Formats: sequence, structure tokens, C-alpha cells
Amino acid sequence: IIRKSAVGEVIITKVNLNGSGYKNNSLHYKKALNFTINFYIKKSVPNLDIGLLIKNQHDVNVAFTNISEMFGAKQKNLKPGKYRAEVTVPGKTLVPGIYYATVSAHVRGYRDIDKLENIVQFTIVDTDSPLSGYGELASKLSCVFINAEWKLHRQY
Repeated sequence: IIRKSAVGEVIITKVNLNGSGYKNNSLHYKKALNFTINFYIKKSVPNLDIGLLIKNQHDVNVAFTNISEMFGAKQKNLKPGKYRAEVTVPGKTLVPGIYYATVSAHVRGYRDIDKLENIVQFTIVDTDSPLSGYGELASKLSCVFINAEWKLHRQY
């Protein structure tokens, strides 16, 4: 989506997933999710943060990340101007299902400045993961794949 105007010191102007628009993105579970977030700072905001929230089709918050993570969880005071943030969610993270991404410009724990709820919808498809045999039930079993290490020992 591309926005021309909004109220506030910061405007989120464009959000893309893997270079495409905001609806009907279908991605294999092994493929990374590459979000691009363009925003415009009209007036500097102390402790500004840009966040990405991913919810599943059952309205469960699955993952959240902030741009401040790249600064060691410290927020930066960005000067007025145009910015593009890129965030990658590794492949083999989300189980099959429908997801929605919300993007926000905010001051952590204090206030939202601009927020685009469910701005990107995408579907994770699966044909060959460990959960593929569960079909539609997979999205109710779990939200993410974990790379757990199992050991099996036969006892005598």
C-alpha cells in the first residue's frame, strides 16, 4: 500500500512483502519474508521505534519485532526525512496458514504515532514440512516451527 498523507510527526508511506502489494501473497514455508517499510519523519520524535507485528488467522499474535533491535534494543533519534526499513523473517519459521502484518511507528510503551493494522495479508503454504501431513489442523497446533534437537535412546 502507498499512502500520501496522514496526521502526526511520522507517516508510514509504503509497506511491501517480497516486493509485492498487500494482499494475496502466497509463499512456501521455506521462503523468507522480506518486508520493506517506507516512512517519512516530518518532525523528529525522541525514542521513535518502527514495529512489525504478525498475527495468524486465529487472531493470535505470532511474532513482533522493532527496528530498535538492530541498535541493541536502544531507540535512535532519527532526523526528519524519508527512510526505508527492511526486515527479514527467516524461512521455515511460520507454519502453514493465513497471516496479517501490522506496521507501527511508535514510542515504546507510550504512544502510537502511525499504525497500519493488517496492512499485509499473506498465506504460508506447505507441501513438504514435518507438519504438512496435518493439513488445516497445523495452524491450530502451532504458530512457528522450532529447530528443536531431539535425542532418542533405547533403554535395555
